[in-house]
Amino acid sequence: MPFGISNGINSSCAVISTDFLGRWRKKVGAGKTKLLETQLISLGIGVVAVLLSMAAGKVQGNLLDVVYKIGNLLVVPLFILFFMALFVKQCRRWATYLAFVCSVTTAVLVAYGDVMAEAIPAGMPGTASIILALQTMGKLGVLWIMPLSMVIGVVVGVVASRIPLGKLAPELAVTE
Repeated sequence: MPFGISNGINSSCAVISTDFLGRWRKKVGAGKTKLLETQLISLGIGVVAVLLSMAAGKVQGNLLDVVYKIGNLLVVPLFILFFMALFVKQCRRWATYLAFVCSVTTAVLVAYGDVMAEAIPAGMPGTASIILALQTMGKLGVLWIMPLSMVIGVVVGVVASRIPLGKLAPELAVTE
């Protein structure tokens, strides 16, 4: 496997298992349990990468655009997880989930809005405004995927964490 792909899978697995799952887990598993967990997470990330790669041929545009579209879908949402854990002291679990989902949704809409608009039947009542909105998002271009998904994720996460619903996320353990 090329170094870039294996490094991406490894870092994504580390973020998901340590910073995402490990932060809210009540019981820490044994070494074999953690190994199996990270192997399953790596497998899941690999399956998602393969499925996205198979869908890449359907995307119109040049190779650089395709690489930006696929590569940037999870870069900023992963940053949102780090941001919420490190910089939002009163972050709430649900707010972190919401920020992540909003960030991914924004990235997908900007990357594939035009493709999604083509899949909606134009003759159905009420779809004209949805198609126009998707086409507009899709025409923003690949260079807008990261900034828009980052702004949306950070704003949603910070604002939602100020709403006093649910438990605060546990503090990150500091290891020396």
